[in-house]
Amino acid sequence: MNAPVAVAAGTHAVDFAGPGVIVLMDTSGGAVRTLMEPAATWWRTYAATGDPRTAAHTAGLTAGEAQALQGALLDAGILVPAPQPGPWHAPLPGHDPGPSHGTRTAPTALPSAPSNRCPARIAASVSLATAALTTRLGRSHRSLARHLILVRAVTRWNALRRAPQADMATAAEAVRTVRRVARWCPTRAACLEQTTAALLLLALHGHGATWCQGVAPDPIRFHAWMEQTETGHYVEEPVETTAYTPVLRIPGRRFPSA
Repeated sequence: MNAPVAVAAGTHAVDFAGPGVIVLMDTSGGAVRTLMEPAATWWRTYAATGDPRTAAHTAGLTAGEAQALQGALLDAGILVPAPQPGPWHAPLPGHDPGPSHGTRTAPTALPSAPSNRCPARIAASVSLATAALTTRLGRSHRSLARHLILVRAVTRWNALRRAPQADMATAAEAVRTVRRVARWCPTRAACLEQTTAALLLLALHGHGATWCQGVAPDPIRFHAWMEQTETGHYVEEPVETTAYTPVLRIPGRRFPSA
């Protein structure tokens, strides 16, 4: 019989029922695992019942297969030993973007040019350099965890000084300026770095916004973006971003761990 286990702190589960996939994200240690069927059914049932035998039976797994699955998730840091069996939080329902045919649409219009003021470019460069260093300084699998520490620190700073949330125009200007500067960045400056940098840039100007991170299926992929805090509207994002299920929103409502 398998020993009792629980979901590790900082781990989030997103259930994409359409393709029958559960994505497990460890935002502390950086591990990401994808559970296909029947492992996904095992996770759903264990989360609902807290009973490993029921989970294995419902998923059609032998005792040995269930034990091997649980052991692999323990080794990955997704699960941790628990003093007694018990249910977990249900997986977060994932958005179903519909079938993929191997193509994606993209905006055909260029965004409006950001400010060309030298102080704005300098501030954006400093913000992007900070975000890029956050990615590179340390173990690569913990880069997301380091970004979360930085983002939460900035959010707490904004709260302590009662910084107002940026309106859509101000937030969009910050995102566009960071993206323009990112063209000349000699290291990685993808959505994670750009979104963190835009949040830092807004903070330097006395404003806040919501930093978001989510996951989408087919294929499994991750994305970070910014939202206007009061409305929840995406800031300078294409319509394809709606395919992502938000897992973290900082500040604002944060989905519970799995």
